[in-house]
Amino acid sequence: MISLNLQHSYADIANDRLVDIRHSSWWLKSPFGAPQMIAQFGDSEPIVIDFEIRLPSGEMLTAARNSQLLEDIYYLLCLQTHPLVNGRRKPDIPIYKDRLRRALQLTDYFLLNAEALRLEDHGLRSIIGTDLKSLLVKIASRNAIVSSIYQWEERLASYIKEESKNICDSDYKKALEREPALRTLHVPPTDFSLKGLTDEDILRGRAALYLSGMYNPTPDKKPYRLSINTRKISEIIYANTLLGKILRKSIPEELCLEPFDKYLQEHIAVPVTTGGLQDSISEQHFSSYKNTLISFKLLSEVGIGIPEKSFDDFGAYRLYDAIQLKEPGRFQTVPPDYVINSLKNAISFFYTHAEHLLESYVNVLKAAKAADTPIQKFATENSILPFLANDTRILGVKYWSLRWQMTVVENGNKKKKSKRSSENYYKRMRDDKQGLMELVHALYGAMQFIVGLLMAARNGELTDLPLDCLDETESWLRLLTRKSGYGDLRRLDERPVPLVAVDVIKTIQKLHFRLNKEGLGTGTNLFDTPSIRGGFFKSYTYYNLCLDIFHDYINAPLTRDGRRYYIRQHQLRRAFAMLFFVCCAFAGMDTLRWFLRQVDPEQVYNYLSEFIPGAVLRTMKSVAVALMARDGRSECRSLNEFLNDKFKVPAFEIIDDKSFHTYVNYLENLQAEGSVEIQPVFLNVGTETDCKLGIIVWGDNDDI
Repeated sequence: MISLNLQHSYADIANDRLVDIRHSSWWLKSPFGAPQMIAQFGDSEPIVIDFEIRLPSGEMLTAARNSQLLEDIYYLLCLQTHPLVNGRRKPDIPIYKDRLRRALQLTDYFLLNAEALRLEDHGLRSIIGTDLKSLLVKIASRNAIVSSIYQWEERLASYIKEESKNICDSDYKKALEREPALRTLHVPPTDFSLKGLTDEDILRGRAALYLSGMYNPTPDKKPYRLSINTRKISEIIYANTLLGKILRKSIPEELCLEPFDKYLQEHIAVPVTTGGLQDSISEQHFSSYKNTLISFKLLSEVGIGIPEKSFDDFGAYRLYDAIQLKEPGRFQTVPPDYVINSLKNAISFFYTHAEHLLESYVNVLKAAKAADTPIQKFATENSILPFLANDTRILGVKYWSLRWQMTVVENGNKKKKSKRSSENYYKRMRDDKQGLMELVHALYGAMQFIVGLLMAARNGELTDLPLDCLDETESWLRLLTRKSGYGDLRRLDERPVPLVAVDVIKTIQKLHFRLNKEGLGTGTNLFDTPSIRGGFFKSYTYYNLCLDIFHDYINAPLTRDGRRYYIRQHQLRRAFAMLFFVCCAFAGMDTLRWFLRQVDPEQVYNYLSEFIPGAVLRTMKSVAVALMARDGRSECRSLNEFLNDKFKVPAFEIIDDKSFHTYVNYLENLQAEGSVEIQPVFLNVGTETDCKLGIIVWGDNDDI
């Protein structure tokens, strides 16, 4: 009898909670469980969520067989505005909408993986703790939800691959005849956003998209004539999702057609691998999704949705735990001497040529405006020599754009390409210095290289830099730190900036000031790229274009197999960390962490150990411990006793260079043979994590 009463009481509590959830959904304007959910928050336009989607078996989510799954999803969504989730204080409407949006995105993840999760057999009851942690790993791995939960780039690449296989040769030929721009790839394979695709896949896939009506004229301020319609493609790729079809998504530049400036490299590039911790989400953003998942447990407690047991140990799961499970990214390490030599060339090029090249650039634009003629037409019909600064003329400049001159003017607009013409182009660009815009782009590449290396910023942080990025003293750089928040809510940090980088920034500011004064097109960000059509573009591809032209202009050394390092910003950030660490070893770890704006010292160490060879790392550890021993640090007591027989004197008395280096070499050998282990130990102290060097000395009996 007591058991029956308890069971009855539990059922009443569960029912009361579910009724309360339904009644508290004040924004729901359609019946609970309807095929279409209509949500309206305040006076804004209603949001319509269509549940008429197909599951892997082909059945509709709204079919009678799936009624429990549909009801569970409704409860998950309605729960997000309930006081159990929001507390007593009523949030603002945008917060309610954000919570509903996150719940929809998490639901989409379950639907996209419905077959693996066996949703049609057991509904949300089939989801176990490992599934939830796998979801968090995906969320942690990328800084954009369309890339993590929806895997936009991977799914788009699969779609392109399939389309490239399905298009027949006659249709492929027909597409090329209709749109000649489909013939040309302007992004090198090393910079493809879509991984696992060959040049042929991209070319044939683009043709298939074109014939299917998937290309539109590109919006203003984008450096291409045509680009894909992501909304149309999403309706195919994400047909079985609630929100995936309408989310805004990035457009891979290798799928765009007819760039305003050509993107070329003189030599095959040393491969660049992207991924790793660089792209991970911010702690704040990660926590918001984790908390939304945890809110689902409120339904689990009354027997709805995901089993309650699946949430065991879930609350303590941190961003770093998720990142640790992520497959680590590997980057090609650029040799330090290559980086330093490029920096030397960049600084020399900047101080020698920046002033007169930018003066000439403004003068030609000003002349075209006075003639009321588009710049390319003006430069084609008129010599630009009268408008060039004297030093620019002496350098050899003859044309506004050498590539335009060679492919359009001299070639009769046939735009033919050959290895021979490419070799001739680089001779005329580098040796004869005939093209003004090529030199301006090379200058921008040099300036990006200088600031990028010396400030060790992330790529997005540099492209987001506003023109007024210096503080009042012009000695500190203001950056919106990635992974510290979302959008404009990111943390504004200031870091000391070297004088040469200040000179670069002030030079670009001066350029935009003069362009604005003359009524010419200006950019909004520091490293927006000048276009041969006038004006500026903000684009990762164009940012990389300038770096590549700079490396080709300085004729950067080639590897043994004839490749060239076309350095990317994440490699410069790592190069800074490596050079700093080589100079300061473990003593400078906190300073390096502060400058990189990297919160976790363990991440910094993992970041460094990925590309510093083991022998070099052993040397650094040995030097750090030798200094600690010489200073009489207590951590080295056991080590000093172990080494006393070798040196016959306490370590703190080893002060001359010769004996000190002998001590260091001996420590290296002990590490190599396993007699001594030196590893950083990361200690949680309150909300901070501290780094200490731990020293383990193994005796004859393998005792510590």
